[in-house]
Amino acid sequence: MLSANVGRQITQAVFYPIAESQIDNVAPQRLVPVATGFRLTLQKSDQLRNPIERLKGVLVLLDARSYFIDVPLGKPGAAKNTHSIGVYASQFLEEGQ
Repeated sequence: MLSANVGRQITQAVFYPIAESQIDNVAPQRLVPVATGFRLTLQKSDQLRNPIERLKGVLVLLDARSYFIDVPLGKPGAAKNTHSIGVYASQFLEEGQ
């Protein structure tokens, strides 16, 4: 699950992984909007051979904003540091550029 607090409700988001075989690219990504962001459920790939240490990819929101995601992953149920989750704005080109 990828959660983000961006200060406003997000109603549409899609995650594109950088590394192969981390998530199932054809599985639906279930988005749950919350008041200050969202929770996006991603399906682990059945081709994944080793535990994922970092989830890296690009998150695209409804308004065409995109963000580079670089999130360290811990064991399920472990406490997580939520101060810095590694979400960085990425540059995107408008149509025709």
